[in-house]
Amino acid sequence: MELHTTDPAASIEFYAGLFGWEPAPDPEHASGGYTPLTLGGKTVSAIGPAYVAGQQPQWVVSFATDDAAASAKAVAELGGRTLLGPQRVFDLGTFVFVADPLGATFTLWQPDAFPGFGVWGRPGSMGWAELSTPDPDRVIGFYADALGWSVDRDPHYAHVGLGGEHFGGIARGEGGWKPYFEVAELDATAAAAVGRGAETLVEPVAVGEARRVAVLRDPQGAVFGLFGK
Repeated sequence: MELHTTDPAASIEFYAGLFGWEPAPDPEHASGGYTPLTLGGKTVSAIGPAYVAGQQPQWVVSFATDDAAASAKAVAELGGRTLLGPQRVFDLGTFVFVADPLGATFTLWQPDAFPGFGVWGRPGSMGWAELSTPDPDRVIGFYADALGWSVDRDPHYAHVGLGGEHFGGIARGEGGWKPYFEVAELDATAAAAVGRGAETLVEPVAVGEARRVAVLRDPQGAVFGLFGK
């Protein structure tokens, strides 16, 4: 999971202050302002400039693959397209930046030395990925076939997963993929984000008996979600 932004330094300051992340630049792997961030000593995210010209600030969700080239081929055969790569990143792994048939972008990561982020589902880390798309019926089959995901649907939402565990969902809307970060106090974190220059897109709202969510746009324009109590 990476943030592609027009101002990496300002974005690092925003998210580090909001979630307690620590910048962890690695001089050996430094490249173009790309900076990993950690939470409790484990990689939680990375922030850097856009991959392709004209790309607006956005969170780019990454999904693991055993073979980036083969996965990119499957994406293309099913109506998606490759925007960049496959490209080797030092000794860390290989990535390919792709788009689904309706244009929602995401990254496929074939790990070597770097397996991916090391924190999931704890306060300050990603705990859910959601695709907002104008035509869920068209792309649900794409992701199931291209990436081997399971899909559990109801009339309004499709939960997606692997190995019997859900990690995200697909719903009707606009905006593509976005991460949801787990927080201990939703109202307080949403207010803190606004205080740091974010804009509220969806006020905190209940999505179940024990969970609420909010959606915000950061000062550079990237959309992200929060979920918690």
